Amino acid sequence: MREKLKICVIGMGYVGLPLANLLSKKFKVSGYDNDITKIRELKCGIDRTGEILKINNKLSFFYNEKLLKYFNTYIICLPTPINKNKKPDIRILKNIFATLKKYVSKDDTIILESTVYPGLTKSLCKKYLKTIINIGYSPERVNPGDKKNTISKITKVISAENTRTLSIMKKIYGSINNNNIFIAKNIMTAEAAKIIENTQRDLNIALINELTILFTKMGISIYDVLEAAKTKWNFLNFTPGLVGGHCIGVDPYYLSYLAKTKKINTKIIIAGRNSNEKMVNFFYKKILSNIKKYKKPKILFIGVTFKPNVKDIRNSKYLELFLKLKKKYKLSLFDPYFDSKHNLNKLFKLKPFDVIVVSFLHKILKKPLNHGIDKLLTNNASIIDLSKGLKLNTKIKNKYKYISL
Repeated sequence: MREKLKICVIGMGYVGLPLANLLSKKFKVSGYDNDITKIRELKCGIDRTGEILKINNKLSFFYNEKLLKYFNTYIICLPTPINKNKKPDIRILKNIFATLKKYVSKDDTIILESTVYPGLTKSLCKKYLKTIINIGYSPERVNPGDKKNTISKITKVISAENTRTLSIMKKIYGSINNNNIFIAKNIMTAEAAKIIENTQRDLNIALINELTILFTKMGISIYDVLEAAKTKWNFLNFTPGLVGGHCIGVDPYYLSYLAKTKKINTKIIIAGRNSNEKMVNFFYKKILSNIKKYKKPKILFIGVTFKPNVKDIRNSKYLELFLKLKKKYKLSLFDPYFDSKHNLNKLFKLKPFDVIVVSFLHKILKKPLNHGIDKLLTNNASIIDLSKGLKLNTKIKNKYKYISL
């Protein structure tokens, strides 16, 4: 093993920044991103993701790609989105591998954390980094907004082409999670494990979403059904909702794309995806059916990030729902994670609304809205709670029209 690791974490987003911040407490680490504005913000201690409470002063940042030549270990944490045709868009990865080709040497170590379909890591390395033999893959398991399952507290899956690289990876990741390491059989196995994690979750939510549509038409609350069903010891308690974000709403398409290259038709995977995609329209129609009595309703929409307690709006279905409603009605928006100018003082100074749509509740909004939502309502107002996040008292529920799933 090399005498001293000089680590560069590539991509200062939701995955790369927390990782670099932790590793910088153990190794010499720098964070690279080609977004100049982001790097300048980070140098000033500003994290636009809101995930890092304090950036370690030992962690340095840069955007000049020529400085990549001064490192010997590269951990790639870049996004792998889909294109408009819902096929893998790996241009970002291709670009960074093409860039690294100019600066890395044959003894350097390349570790990919981005979510990819099985076989892509080796394919990219073979195409762009022919002389590099120290290749590793360790799937990211970052859950934005989750303060419990952080990098230092979860099992890290690692895989590599040789024992030398595995040893380096164990040293790197083991240093920050108390050696809670699982060594996958090979890189393709680790890639496959990552991509089915989110696909499995997508399918489970799709099942509950389909049941929600069915039971709603029958006048049955899905939440009442779940309360009863979860009393069985092995029932998986998933809840309905809009599935967005950069992982769950994307990864199944990568798996489906891979299957097509192998001439396999993945009916279940895509069926689940299609079911979840339709939920925006289901919620849209539910809202319309409950506000048609108002001629020109004044509506407040709460929550547009892709899930509670995060700033991330990538592939946000709640934002999609808001924009769909905005084409038909005049809407006001409140989401302090989406816009830092939104604060509770301003919220409760707004003129009352005829309709409040609660897509979900950030933690900081639960208590204020549960205790003071009536201050935001006209006498004949409706509350549409899509998430079952509100815990309103009986007096408020009786005074106003309260609609939930």
